[in-house]
Amino acid sequence: MKFFQQLHSLKTGKSLVEGGSQRSRFRLLKRVAAKQFNDAALIIERKSFVKAGFELFFVPSEEHMNAFRRGGNLCLIAGPSSTLPGSVGFVEVWKSKLSLTKKHSPQKFFVIKTIQSSFRVSRNEGNTHEVVKPKPSQSVSNSLAKRYSDWRIHLLRQVFFRASKSGIGVVLEKQLYTRPSQISDFIGTAESQGYKIKRFREYILAVTLPKLASK
Repeated sequence: MKFFQQLHSLKTGKSLVEGGSQRSRFRLLKRVAAKQFNDAALIIERKSFVKAGFELFFVPSEEHMNAFRRGGNLCLIAGPSSTLPGSVGFVEVWKSKLSLTKKHSPQKFFVIKTIQSSFRVSRNEGNTHEVVKPKPSQSVSNSLAKRYSDWRIHLLRQVFFRASKSGIGVVLEKQLYTRPSQISDFIGTAESQGYKIKRFREYILAVTLPKLASK
């Protein structure tokens, strides 16, 4: 919990290294103030060493850190709950060159590989994976999860903001585990940021270039 408290004490743009490893350098991008959080939530970035990419984490307010950390204990090992225990969810982005069709030459895109929550709701709120029933004050209830339900929107806005500064499009890969709500959030965020949507079988493309989007 001390690490989370240090994250909350960071100034925007500053970094914190956990365990002395540069692979665990977390940078505070933005504070998200909203009534439902009681206190500011955080958007944290960790640079990825794969495909010149990055990862964005949504971190709850200090008041709710214990609950989300416990909710993360119910998730699979090596997921986002292991990378930054106590976070609400994360987005993994690669910067890659893609040829969208045979008619298009390779172009740079931000490719969203993963959009995943970092917790499960406790058993007494409908989750069957919990072995030990937690105290209500220590678990992620349905009502608490709902208060953070727009975490994906906050992270996706950061992705599109960064893409617009670089002048490149954004691709959402369709995986077997990609949910309709994730696709809906991606499309809604893209359109709100002025991007045009093009659907393909294996991915969804958001671009600012009407000529490319219309093909």
